[in-house]
Amino acid sequence: MASNGCAGSSPASGTKLVLIVAFMLCEMFYCYILKSKIDGSFYKGQTENLELRLKQHNGGKSDFTSRKAPWELVYYEVFDTRDMALERERYLKSAAGRRFIKTLNI
Repeated sequence: MASNGCAGSSPASGTKLVLIVAFMLCEMFYCYILKSKIDGSFYKGQTENLELRLKQHNGGKSDFTSRKAPWELVYYEVFDTRDMALERERYLKSAAGRRFIKTLNI
């Protein structure tokens, strides 16, 4: 998994506001795998907000996933950039990626 590059040392006292702003500026992107509780099929995607995206999938906000809801999050990876997450999503959708998913036993 890729790191998000936002780790740091322990802050000095009085730096709470600076840390909050720094955290807000640190974007993370996720590549994820969902598993349908209906038929066990997988859905692979990427997002900036994993919790919200899962709610959207289970709430019928996506045409493709609405037919097989409910979905459970079974795997995810974190990336520094959307391009990196998109690249990983493309891999997971490839034949090699499908073989990798089988090794996860999810």
